Amino acid sequence: MIRVTGETVTLYFSQGGNSMSALQFTTQYPATGSFCWSSEYQIFYLLQGTLLLRVQDREYHFSPEDFLVINPFSPYQVLESDHAMLLCMEMPVELL
Repeated sequence: MIRVTGETVTLYFSQGGNSMSALQFTTQYPATGSFCWSSEYQIFYLLQGTLLLRVQDREYHFSPEDFLVINPFSPYQVLESDHAMLLCMEMPVELL
């Protein structure tokens, strides 16, 4: 189950039986414009709204619950955002 309160997203998951655990993340509302990149893998997960994202020379249209893994050092740019709330997780290359 996912609960969104302001800029905090809480992900609830079962650990068996009646036991529940939760992870909390702070979300961001992506701004359109300049290119960005990271030295780590990035996992984008759209929680709400719609998003048009360019990664290198490809465009991706996001709807809620869509996700994308972006390779390290790959430039990306938000082209359009309509009430988008994006969860962005970074994973160091060393973990692979």
